[in-house]
Amino acid sequence: MVAKPIFDSAGNRVRFNTGKPAGASKWGKAASTRQTPEDDLQKAVVQYLTWALPPGQYRVRAGKEGAKRTGKERADFKALGGASGWPDLMIFSRRARSCRWIELKAPKTATSREGRTSDTQDDILADLGDHARVCKSVEDVEAALIFWGITPRCSVHEANRYSRGAT
Repeated sequence: MVAKPIFDSAGNRVRFNTGKPAGASKWGKAASTRQTPEDDLQKAVVQYLTWALPPGQYRVRAGKEGAKRTGKERADFKALGGASGWPDLMIFSRRARSCRWIELKAPKTATSREGRTSDTQDDILADLGDHARVCKSVEDVEAALIFWGITPRCSVHEANRYSRGAT
């Protein structure tokens, strides 16, 4: 089943409806990991990027460096060259042969603290320089694209409208 976006009354918050009951995995069992505000933000950002980036010119990759792992999975991850602290999303420009990185941090809500970068993330972001941005909203991602000289095909608000089927 294809995930469909759900918008709040203001039209600027994106959540996804998978058509499954809350807490269920695709096999009908209880989900082993809980959803976080940062996961919701990442889904909204990926959806926005599919609308905003010109098709065929960019590729978006989500890193799994921050995934929850068992002890053996962590050891295998490190043995295969994995490292924690890398940004959540990579945008690869096929034409320019360059990468841009987005580290997502959930904004403060009534039930959660504001996301902050770790010392490891700060070091990696410093190494990446202007090629990386920390974003706390889909609007921040839009601003990062413009900063990098990538002209979005549509604004965040237009993408919300289009994904709801409005013309």
